[in-house]
Amino acid sequence: MVRTLLVVVAVVAGLAILTMLMIGIGQPGEEIKCPYCGSTVVWTPIGSRSENFLWRCLVCGKTWTKSYPERLYSAWREGLPGMLRDVAVGFVRSNHRDAAELMPAEFKWTVRVCEGNKYVYESDGWVVEVVLTYKPGFEASLTVDYSSSRREGWIGIPHRIIWKGVFRGGEVVELDYLHAV
Repeated sequence: MVRTLLVVVAVVAGLAILTMLMIGIGQPGEEIKCPYCGSTVVWTPIGSRSENFLWRCLVCGKTWTKSYPERLYSAWREGLPGMLRDVAVGFVRSNHRDAAELMPAEFKWTVRVCEGNKYVYESDGWVVEVVLTYKPGFEASLTVDYSSSRREGWIGIPHRIIWKGVFRGGEVVELDYLHAV
């Protein structure tokens, strides 16, 4: 009797663990990553037939096809504003050496505004605004704004950088760049 009860408990526990693994509970830290370079800065068209199927890494540029579980895809979509913030800052860092020299090695972002489709982040005198638009298709307007006067303890020549761009079709397009000293 005791032995039968132990077997039943073991079977039920095994089925519970298997069910949790199948629905994704118990896999902390799992996220959508590029299978080639491991970057989480990846893109799939939103609002198209290929949504959550055709992926492209925005770091190494390689593509792959895979349909991820809904929980992973939802987590990717929720993290999209922060990813686009990092993509915008990375674009400015890569394409404007004068701005890159004023950027910290690592940003410590705080959220200043998060309402509707508008997200504003701030770190070390840098402010990044991401505004998402879903109709027709997906596009994000991006603004990177730096003022040395916002940096605590800044001593030196005042700088003001304003960069504007859009993220469309998985690509960043620069619209305007100003660096005033």
